[in-house]
Amino acid sequence: MALATQQVKAQDGNGNSATETADVKATIIAPISIEKTADLQFGKIVRSTESGRVIIPAAENPTPIYQGVVAFTTPGAVTAAQFTVTGEEGYTYAITLPDEVTLTSEGEGTMIVTNFTSTPSEEGLLTEGTQDLLVGATLTVEADQPSGEYVGEFEVTVAYN
Repeated sequence: MALATQQVKAQDGNGNSATETADVKATIIAPISIEKTADLQFGKIVRSTESGRVIIPAAENPTPIYQGVVAFTTPGAVTAAQFTVTGEEGYTYAITLPDEVTLTSEGEGTMIVTNFTSTPSEEGLLTEGTQDLLVGATLTVEADQPSGEYVGEFEVTVAYN
């Protein structure tokens, strides 16, 4: 046998009606935003009869990894992309990176950038309302890649969890 009790407030004398109150709440949070502070740069690479790759880790002052290709004697700027994410303090956010980006030159050449990585990876935390986000990737260089400056763009999306 079970015994249940129920509390009802403000009934009229006949038990035909009752009244209860509820709180109404809303929370306003700062919008999340992202701003680029540095571009992803693979530097200068010497053309070769072999294909290869250049990997830029998602780190501050990254050390590039050359596989099958060689950096020019003075490789120029080599940097991971850097962004500042701003939003509500203490909130977490998801990071979405591209799968692949094509770089083109003024001539006839193209190169592919893949394997995008980030620090933090997949999810960040807005400590004090901001966080730096670093993005690295892998550049594929074909054998006898035509000379030229190759450029492209990629998007990074951040969204509150």
